[in-house]
Parts: sequence; C-alpha cells; structure tokens
Amino acid sequence: MLILPLQCRSEELPEHTPLSNLFLMGILILFFLMFSLVIFEKELVFLNGFLFVATGAFHHGDLGHLLGNLIFLFALGNYFSSRIGWWRYLLFVFAVGLVCNLLTTGIRGENVIGISGVVWALLGTLLVTEPKLQLQCSYWVLVKWGKTLFTLPLAVGFWALGEVIALVLYQGQFIAHEGHLAGFVIGLIIGMVIRYRSKQSPQVDKRKNDCKER
Repeated sequence: MLILPLQCRSEELPEHTPLSNLFLMGILILFFLMFSLVIFEKELVFLNGFLFVATGAFHHGDLGHLLGNLIFLFALGNYFSSRIGWWRYLLFVFAVGLVCNLLTTGIRGENVIGISGVVWALLGTLLVTEPKLQLQCSYWVLVKWGKTLFTLPLAVGFWALGEVIALVLYQGQFIAHEGHLAGFVIGLIIGMVIRYRSKQSPQVDKRKNDCKER
C-alpha cells in the first residue's frame, strides 16, 4: 500500500502555491540537474567536507528520490509556509536540513543527501501544533487507486511504520533512516516551542491591555 499527500485541508490554505515553496522546489530541481550524477561519482571537489554536508539536503540520488520529496514538500510546505511566513519557512528548511545532515553524517560516518529530514521535521512540527489537521492523500492498494482524507496522526503513523519495516529489512543500507528520525525529533521540538509561544502570546497581550486600562 502506498499513500502520498496531495494537500493539507484547511480554510487557511492559500489559493496559490507560496513563492517560498516554489523557490525551494526550484532549488532542488536545479541541484539535481547540475550535481546529482557528479556527486554519486564523488568527484566534485568543491563540495567535499563541510560544504557537502551543508548542501547535502538539496541533492538527490535519482529522479524517484527527488519526486518523492517534492510531493511531500508541495503538500506540507505550502501550508506551513502560509502559516509561518516565507522567511521563517526558508530558515526552517535550511537550518533543519543542515542540522539533520550534520547529525546523520556523524552517526553513519558517511555523507548523506536528500531533504527527507526536513520533510519529517515538517510532519513532526505539524503533528504537535495542529494534530487535528487533515491531509488529502492518494493511495494505491494493489490495482486500486483513489483519494481520501487522513488525519495527520494516522498518516504519520502509517509512514513511520513503513520506516520501521524498511529499517528492519534493510538495516539502513539504502536509506539514511537516522536522518528521518533526527528530522522528526527536531520537528517535534520546534512544534513544542511554537505551541508554547502561541499560548504565552495571549497572556502577554492581556497583561499589556491590563496595563493600558490602569
């Protein structure tokens, strides 16, 4: 069974794809066209070391890897960018991508590529901040195809189960599951910070209004 997100269902979803997300997806496509084959040959000298780690989130190994991440970014990134603003969204992506790659490279002892860690960070953040959010998804079961709504916790649970099964079967030979886990944990932490600050803001505003009345 395969489930892919199409979009977040919300009244606050923008009518058009935010430019910040289009910009990000454009960077991913550009990097793939320019560097992916060279990186796999490991002959791109100026992307060795830290620079490789810093830009690794924007590289992808093959077209399937890229398309899979673009689908998730389109569905989740459009909504998240519209919620927090374009510059915070891009900062989120670049910062989380860098931290995930640093952690994963340190754990595995080898360079990793792909923006999947950021995708899992988006899932973790939204899971904490908007657990009732619904995703419109496409699904394939054997020869049957269709569209349906999933609650975010249910969808995340399904994808997490897939991660566990793949990790058990292949033991991280083909996919850096550590990066996915790191991204998810980072997303949960960011989500808790956002939720805490959102709860504090009304209290701060109330105190300011009380001071004005006095």
